[in-house]
Amino acid sequence: MTFQVRFIPRAKKDLAKLPVHDIRMIHNSLTALSNDNEPWRCVKKLKGLGDTPIYSFRVGSYRIILTIEMDIMVIFVMEIHHRKNAYRYF
Repeated sequence: MTFQVRFIPRAKKDLAKLPVHDIRMIHNSLTALSNDNEPWRCVKKLKGLGDTPIYSFRVGSYRIILTIEMDIMVIFVMEIHHRKNAYRYF
């Protein structure tokens, strides 16, 4: 079971601002997450949010804010930030 990874436009902009080494590290980690049968076990659910569960995925000193849609097998990447700025809006 492989999940597709899709980026919203904001996440693409966040990723483009990072150094090449960090982009590779994030890409490899998201690929490994998408190949996992139970990706929700590798992420941390953020508390205090509405109906849609939003998760945080730790990759080095970066945090990837994402949602996992089980019925269509898609991981939507919403934001990518350094850990000190990642939870500002969540």
